[in-house]
Amino acid sequence: MQAILSYDQSGITYTSTFTLLAIRGMDEPDSLRKNAVMHEYLSGGIEEQVDGFFKDPITLTFQAVTTQLSRRFLAQWFIASTKRVIYGTYIAEGVTDETLISEWLFECEHNRSFEVKLWDEHKYYAYEDGTIRDSDMYYSAIVEITGTAGSPQTFTTNTNPAVDIWGNAFPNFTGMKASIIGTPANSSQFVFCLVGEATLTAGNLTWQAFMSEFDIPASDGKFWVKFTISAQTTT
Repeated sequence: MQAILSYDQSGITYTSTFTLLAIRGMDEPDSLRKNAVMHEYLSGGIEEQVDGFFKDPITLTFQAVTTQLSRRFLAQWFIASTKRVIYGTYIAEGVTDETLISEWLFECEHNRSFEVKLWDEHKYYAYEDGTIRDSDMYYSAIVEITGTAGSPQTFTTNTNPAVDIWGNAFPNFTGMKASIIGTPANSSQFVFCLVGEATLTAGNLTWQAFMSEFDIPASDGKFWVKFTISAQTTT
């Protein structure tokens, strides 16, 4: 199973994909903490007033992280003040443990296994199939990425990318709130960096992004990114 780790720093959102051995408490109930007050009456009766619950905590067990780039990203994600995990249609944002400790599998320093606990700051009122309510419109496209930190690349729906992965034009995003996640595609490897947030012009979304250094291209020598756009109607 795979999950996307994402964190914000100085107006840039960094994103990378990791393989997990297990994820507990995110898509299915595992450990819940009620947001509740207990009322005690003079008659001896008691009553509980519950206002939602928290996922407490979400546990991520990573497959051995064997590359230095991935370990550096995980460390930066861990210490970032704003960080999130994306697993399918589930998104959790919150805080992690005070310490990040790895287990060296087979006593090999390049074969490090991590387990991280994340306390989701969002308060829930029901366990649903995903945490983005009223957001049932998703669009994906795979395009080449060439932007660098010094010269970010500009992307615009219906231009670059021109069509989605099914060959369809993108819709008019007017009146929608959209979020964009980028992940490496076609076996290329890099950390995806999104600059700020997407803007809306004439119904199309425009955003800037670049790839990190120390990357591995696809077999064709290029770097490819898969954009996933989730859109929610706001009007």
